[in-house]
Amino acid sequence: MKKICGLLMLGFLATLGILGWFGYQSYSTGFSAKAEPNELEVLIARQLRHLAIPYENRQLRNPLPVTQELMKEARPISPTIAPPATPTTAAGTP
Repeated sequence: MKKICGLLMLGFLATLGILGWFGYQSYSTGFSAKAEPNELEVLIARQLRHLAIPYENRQLRNPLPVTQELMKEARPISPTIAPPATPTTAAGTP
């Protein structure tokens, strides 16, 4: 019982130390979209992204092969690369 309590306390202290170090890093460098993230932020972001996708879905592959025809039919993902709206398309008339 003492061994389990000791291991739990050691794990708690290690977690507290890691969170403290992350807090210090965040406080000293701050969060910015322009600056490169530190190693810990990158590690946490990658791990959270990895955990957000279920294991079965991570193993799936795209069923459609990438061809020129498919790429021509594909729509842009970002509105910044979408073609500009013309007066006729903006009004919803053909």
